[in-house]
Amino acid sequence: MKNIILSFLFLIPTLSFANNHPEYAVFLIDSSMTANANAVIRSYASTFEVQSPGEATHRVKMVVTRLNENANYETVDVYYNMYSKVNYLKVNIYDAFGNLVRKFKKNEIMDISAVSGGTMYADGRLKYLDLEYGKYPYTIEYEYEWETTSIFQYPRWSVQRFRTSVESSQYELILPENIQVQSRLHHLEMAEWVEKDSELGHHQIWTAKKIAAKKYESGTPEAYKQLASAFFIPNQFVLANYQGDMSSWKSFGAFIHQINEGRDVLSAAMSEQVKVLTENLETEEEKIAALYRYMQENMRYVSVQLGIGGWQTFDAQYVENNKFGDCKALSNFMKSMLKAADIPAYTTLVYAGDRIAYEVSEDFSFPYFNHAILHVPSTNTWLECTSSIAPPNYLGTFTANRNVLLVTEEGGKFARTPTIAKDLNWTKNKTQIVLDAKGSASIQHQSLLSGIHQEWYRYAKHQLAQEELEEKLLQYSDLPMSDLQELHLQIYKDRPEAQLQYELEVARYASKGGKRLFIPINQMNVFSDLPNTKKNRQQDYEVRYGYVEQDTILLQLPKNARVESMPKNVDLSSEYGSFQIDYQMKGQQLVCVRRLEMNAVIVPADAFEDYRSFLKRIVNKDKAKLVVVVNQA
Repeated sequence: MKNIILSFLFLIPTLSFANNHPEYAVFLIDSSMTANANAVIRSYASTFEVQSPGEATHRVKMVVTRLNENANYETVDVYYNMYSKVNYLKVNIYDAFGNLVRKFKKNEIMDISAVSGGTMYADGRLKYLDLEYGKYPYTIEYEYEWETTSIFQYPRWSVQRFRTSVESSQYELILPENIQVQSRLHHLEMAEWVEKDSELGHHQIWTAKKIAAKKYESGTPEAYKQLASAFFIPNQFVLANYQGDMSSWKSFGAFIHQINEGRDVLSAAMSEQVKVLTENLETEEEKIAALYRYMQENMRYVSVQLGIGGWQTFDAQYVENNKFGDCKALSNFMKSMLKAADIPAYTTLVYAGDRIAYEVSEDFSFPYFNHAILHVPSTNTWLECTSSIAPPNYLGTFTANRNVLLVTEEGGKFARTPTIAKDLNWTKNKTQIVLDAKGSASIQHQSLLSGIHQEWYRYAKHQLAQEELEEKLLQYSDLPMSDLQELHLQIYKDRPEAQLQYELEVARYASKGGKRLFIPINQMNVFSDLPNTKKNRQQDYEVRYGYVEQDTILLQLPKNARVESMPKNVDLSSEYGSFQIDYQMKGQQLVCVRRLEMNAVIVPADAFEDYRSFLKRIVNKDKAKLVVVVNQA
């Protein structure tokens, strides 16, 4: 009887608090949902009600439990701009038992600019809240309503993130009769889909339940290729009073051309400048390079996102007069100069960055782009117009090897940017090492780098002071107690290459044991790119770019040194690449010729250990040491 009374008393606080939700209690979560999870989405409901091609209301309600400090969902933000508004945002926090512990008031919601790095002006804003509570686990409940009079993209259904499981998630579209929608679902084979009609319109409802969390594995393909998500595109839309059609890439490209038409006209003075810059040049390649360099030297990148600035460019004379522009404006300015030189070019829409959040496909015209570059079809030249340092016709890892949309007079044309081929990604190194009897060394090193290997050095040359560059070099060096004597870095403007030269004094290059010196042969470019071991790997491992390294190492031994042990030559080969080292003694000098070639491959998950074993063999062979006996004079 006493235990019953105590249990009843324990329940009183919960029963007396009307806003509590005992169904949010963490112990109610099934163990299959907490395995590998940092967060559990208890429920998610998204309703996107379209009233017309240009009007819609989006209502969202989400309940998510953060199990630990590594969970996502620590903030909530709702974007709006001059064409949209947030009618309400309500947020509550509950403890592990579902008791309400925080109810955010309206005046606690921050209203901040949506300006991100590199953007000078933007009219987009965010309703924003920080939801860190600290006492894990806890549950967040939020809901909001958002209205717009300018619909360009329908909301994406992002069902889960890595290490997030989903108990229930629902996405509903309500459409008028005159609007058709295409959908593309990823990893949602289990989702239920129903249709119904009401006085509001035609309803399409997708529901997914019981989706287990997935671990993130390094080197995997992009998240959208692994996690549950869905994308939706309308056949008709209205963007800032411009009507458009998204039923095909051709029609969407025609819309982008329409809203930017007539903005590629230079002033008379600038047109004359184009003639001066190109009059003595014979080939189109030479003219493109000259105009590209002029733009790089005279214009700078500044992002300005006003009105429909995400898609409509400032005109060429705006850039000409202000000497700056965003990616669209600079690409348009370069296009305008080429036009004045009778060289047609096309603005090209692309998703840029190291990891692609979603790569567009030819059969589904979802315009997931965040950047603009330029393509010159007559010479098949690609230009990154926001860069003040890139050579012409080199896109780099930022935009290479991905699907894009060319904006032409006839509409959009699907294309793909060139990859950075293995034979462009090379380094040629020569290292001369003079060793004394105590193990100290004087080193002279020179590298010629191309393709992906030169990108950081090109950036560093223009962004880092000499002292910073020297600090970075020593910071990432494998050499202990190095004293940098001299460093020179040269960047080639007309091709993706860089040349690096430096001299070092190293107090303890070799380790000493009695009369013996244990000498690491390759300390300047040792291979260390060994991914972490992973049992029962689930995802394929992707190596995006192949490359070649060639090294010549000349190691001069002390006069009174005698070789006791020299490593054997190496010749490894597999489908993933190859590795060779040849050692030869020529008098008191060891000549080491090293060549590493790695292929761009996708390694199946069940072959990952085989791939890692190959790399481990390279790592071990690349750490080889020469052992010499130093006789006392």
